[in-house]
Amino acid sequence: MADSTHEQVITFGHDTTMHWPCRRGDFLLWLESPGLFAKEPSMADFWEMRDGDFVTITNRADDLPTWFELHPSEAQGDLVQVLMAKLNAGWQPPDEPMDGSNLWRLKAGDRLAWVGTHARARQQAMVYWRFWTARNLR
Repeated sequence: MADSTHEQVITFGHDTTMHWPCRRGDFLLWLESPGLFAKEPSMADFWEMRDGDFVTITNRADDLPTWFELHPSEAQGDLVQVLMAKLNAGWQPPDEPMDGSNLWRLKAGDRLAWVGTHARARQQAMVYWRFWTARNLR
């Protein structure tokens, strides 16, 4: 009997946004990079999805949710100029980076796995995060 699952590896690079529609029975897992001395990644968090849920994965400032504000400490590269212009125009930045259970800040080497049991989503996707820093938010 052949295995009915399909595994797909996606490399997430510069200027990328993905929008994943989810179904009941899908799980999203965040695996933190093992670091220099650890042997295996550790599970940082996971979500059990419901029908109608979706996941947006982005490193593009223009694709961040409208309610989300970057903290100046998260800006690098061209984004520094954008935030400086906002500051000069009177914008008050948040006191600290936004946090919430629905916000994950992956770092280089972290992995995101989407595991689905629904017939439409019978696949396992691993996203290898490269350069997940505010530097890519241009």
